[in-house]
Parts: sequence; structure tokens; C-alpha cells
Amino acid sequence: MKRYELLILGIVAALFVFPRPAAAYLDPVTGSIIWQAVVGGFLAASLAIRLYWRKIRSLFSKKDAKSDPNEP
Repeated sequence: MKRYELLILGIVAALFVFPRPAAAYLDPVTGSIIWQAVVGGFLAASLAIRLYWRKIRSLFSKKDAKSDPNEP
């Protein structure tokens, strides 16, 4: 199994070391779509953190999250 993993790693490394030139055109709309994807991903991640903040905080705290008197 180790041989195949090494072979695959070598092939992937060769693809990055010897790239082929791309004859492609990126118009301004493509940049806008990439920007929207980055901003949307950031907002989705921040919303997920906001929704699960108590669970995330309880993972790193030593006391039990259910015994928190401030929690509704």
C-alpha cells in the first residue's frame, strides 16, 4: 500500500512542478463570483459559530455547560 501512496504523491508533485500553460481568459465577472464565494463562506462560518457558540465554548471549558446559571 505504501508504494501506491508514494506513486500517487509523486504524480501529484510532478503535476505541480511541471505545469502546462493555460490559454484562458478570466473576465471581471469571474472575479466578482470568486469574491462573492469568499464573502459568503466567511458569513456562513460566522453564522455557524454564532449559532453553536455555547456548544463550542463548553468543549473548551472545564465546568459542565448544563450547570451554567446564566444559561436560559
